[in-house]
Amino acid sequence: MRTLLLMMVPPLFLQAGATYSQPPGPSPDQAELVNGSNTFAVELYGQLAGETGNLFFSPASISTALGMAYAGAAGGTAAEMRKALQFSLPPDRLHPAMGALLNSLNASHPGYQLRVADALWAQKGEAFLPAYLAITSAHYGAGFHPVDFAKVSEEVRRTINQWVERQTEDKIKDLLQP
Repeated sequence: MRTLLLMMVPPLFLQAGATYSQPPGPSPDQAELVNGSNTFAVELYGQLAGETGNLFFSPASISTALGMAYAGAAGGTAAEMRKALQFSLPPDRLHPAMGALLNSLNASHPGYQLRVADALWAQKGEAFLPAYLAITSAHYGAGFHPVDFAKVSEEVRRTINQWVERQTEDKIKDLLQP
């Protein structure tokens, strides 16, 4: 059985300021991606809103992480993911649009700082298609980290938590509990 953990650190507003200037508009592919992602977010909220208690989730993080998974899907799985995630662009346009969107989020902005980080954590020794790793690296900025979940899961948990802490400048600690 393959073990793959897709990790996306939720966007963080690290510093707020009083001024903001509008960045250039998105490309048509980015606009289409955002429209589909917004539809996905509203549908997901509709599913989660019925639960009791407070609700906190990041539709952008979920969409991005599942976009990375979609990059490796095929056949019926890919078709179902495409439908559920509201992806209307073909993969050869979707992943570059997602990458451009992530780059714009991570760009320098006057008055605030926002950072998105992605990574793939996979069971050491499992083979992954080079084309899949190329897509996740080029368009999602996701590093590939083969680790041994089976034999040293606690060490892996600590390693992932340290990675998250570094990416969030210590804003998120102990994301994965023992």
